[in-house]
Amino acid sequence: PKFALGHTNLGIDLKDQGKLDEAIAAHRRALELDPKHFAAYNNLGNALLQKGQVGEAVVHYQRALEINPDSAGTHNNLGNALFIRGEVGEAIVFFKKALKHNPDYPDAHYNLANALSQNGQADDAIVHCRSERHASAVLNAIRGRFVQCGLQLHPTKTRIVYCKDDD
Repeated sequence: PKFALGHTNLGIDLKDQGKLDEAIAAHRRALELDPKHFAAYNNLGNALLQKGQVGEAVVHYQRALEINPDSAGTHNNLGNALFIRGEVGEAIVFFKKALKHNPDYPDAHYNLANALSQNGQADDAIVHCRSERHASAVLNAIRGRFVQCGLQLHPTKTRIVYCKDDD
């Protein structure tokens, strides 16, 4: 392709096929064509993170956020990269920013709860939701993830305490 978006889309497809080196090259080409292409930075970060190049992924997520500071997904991605790098406190900051931009983002809620727990703040791992339906969905997602990890939520402490629907 002769335009940045085409290379970005190609990079996404290549990453999905597990061709990480080719995906990274496609995103880099997109950035050569358009140095301010937000999606190319974010997706390059994703491919680099999957390849284990965490430090470089962080740099590209940061650059994406310079271009689009309101991207909940990129804040969450950066939080994940920082968490992997062992910077749990900083990861918490970015998970909270993701939720500021999209309060209904289940992955960010889960990641924040996990990071708070890892940071010794398990009692602070409270999920704030906009509706009872959202709270139930998030609770089910967290419960499912715990099961995948061989863990379980505390049967009497884990609950929806108060919920007032927006409407």
